[in-house]
Amino acid sequence: FTKTVYLPLKKITAGAMEYADGNLDYSIRVKTTDEMGYLANTLNYMSSELNKLEEYQKAFIANVSHEFKTPLAAIQGCAALLQDDTLSPSERRQYADLIYNSAKRLSVLSTNILELSRLEHSKVTVERSSFSLDEQLRHALLVLQSDWQQKDIELDLDLQERTYYGSDELLMQVWLNLLGNAIKFSPEGGKVTVLLEKLPAAVAVTVQDEGIGIDEAAQHRIFDKFYQVDTAHKTEGNGLGLAMVKRILDLLQADIEVESQPNQGAAFTVYLPLTVAPKEPKENNSAPLKGS
Repeated sequence: FTKTVYLPLKKITAGAMEYADGNLDYSIRVKTTDEMGYLANTLNYMSSELNKLEEYQKAFIANVSHEFKTPLAAIQGCAALLQDDTLSPSERRQYADLIYNSAKRLSVLSTNILELSRLEHSKVTVERSSFSLDEQLRHALLVLQSDWQQKDIELDLDLQERTYYGSDELLMQVWLNLLGNAIKFSPEGGKVTVLLEKLPAAVAVTVQDEGIGIDEAAQHRIFDKFYQVDTAHKTEGNGLGLAMVKRILDLLQADIEVESQPNQGAAFTVYLPLTVAPKEPKENNSAPLKGS
């Protein structure tokens, strides 16, 4: 009894106390194949997962702090400089523009964090309807028109007419993020290609650019929160766009693939499952039966 029950139970209890004190690296050493061993292995697995979650939370807080620190420092510095009465009107305008752009960056970051948190931790109701998928892609490009016109981006569109039954609102966020990234990472005068085609079991949408590309190691992390391919930060971004795309596509039971090589652009392909819109109930237009 002491060997099979008391000692293993004592070790498990000690391990549980260690976990309660925050020592998630502690390992319960019960090497048996009975229920006690199974319980010890389960608790060890739990502590390992909690440890990963804690590390993830620390990294998340560090990344958020870093992303907020830079624009806040710019706002503080420019606000201090604006107190100088000897500044010329052009200098005042320059500092005011920096404050505006930094505040805008903070606003976008806050919005993305809240939206991603809603998608991950709230029960999101996916409202579906029938809509023109090719027109939605054109509308997304119109929303981003000032961005691609400013960089003189050439658009190569091959969009088959397609009515799709799905979430119009959520898919619009996907296209805005993918197209926005393609435009952002494309060089001046580059080309962005958008392809919409019907496959046997899905609808495929490909967004391809001629930008800096993504190496194979980075392709496994691009959907992680706050991960940025451009480590030199030559382009604006906070590393949340693709994380939102992945979460939305998971909600829609859709897939995404990326093909890319460094300095040869990137192609993101979204595979939307074919779904059938529910049939509307037929109206009963027959005349009521008359009694005798």
